[in-house]
Amino acid sequence: MTSYLIIGAGNFGAGTALSLIKRQGTSKVTLVDTTQFPNPRAASHDINKIVRDDYPDELYMKMLKNAMPLWRNHDLYKTWYHEVGMLRADPSNFGAESLASYKKLGIENDAQFLPVEEVRRRWNGVFSTANFGDLDKVLFNPSVGFAEADKALGAVIQEAVKQGVEYVVGVMTRLSFGINGECIGVILQSGETLHADKILLATGARTASILAQSAPQQDSQLHAGSRLLATGAVSFYAKVHGAQKERLSSVPVFKNCLPQVK
Repeated sequence: MTSYLIIGAGNFGAGTALSLIKRQGTSKVTLVDTTQFPNPRAASHDINKIVRDDYPDELYMKMLKNAMPLWRNHDLYKTWYHEVGMLRADPSNFGAESLASYKKLGIENDAQFLPVEEVRRRWNGVFSTANFGDLDKVLFNPSVGFAEADKALGAVIQEAVKQGVEYVVGVMTRLSFGINGECIGVILQSGETLHADKILLATGARTASILAQSAPQQDSQLHAGSRLLATGAVSFYAKVHGAQKERLSSVPVFKNCLPQVK
């Protein structure tokens, strides 16, 4: 029997906890984060996140081949998923390569390129003044959409706790190591040490600093170095009401990848 300690209750930590608690041979799963769930500092905590499977990367597409039916049909996820479709304005070959991956993997999909002028006319004219640069076509995938990310994340953690995962609120300061250099647990800001057979860090942008601070004398085998790169994005929100809300209710997700727009 194996015990697990997961630091970070965002998308990766929460999903891993739920998966492990169902696995035969698991004795205990402990999930640690700095606040009650869902943690608003988690990258996966957001009003919405795009949910799609159109990637040129075949590994991504294979995983999402299994994931998309869950978003559409599983009781835990379907409440939070909205299949409104997605438009992608992209001067690169991303769209064509994604369509090729669908075909190669035998995944049925209705994604297609639409003329820019058609995009401007459709969906109540919402995109009539959009900046498409010199593009003459835009990829439209009707079989994807978005999820209410914070609510979906909270539902996953709640289900994990229901299944037997222990949720601990605490701030991790560093890893704890055994006499042979193996990681045996984590030390919290309160002074408490949590132990488990397996320690998993799902700590996002903090991962590199956690590893470095936990064992400053260790060589590059433990430190993240250039293997991890923290990135970020700026988000903007707007509240809409009445007729404007109604006009936007069935509009697809729009991802504009033009350099002058980004």
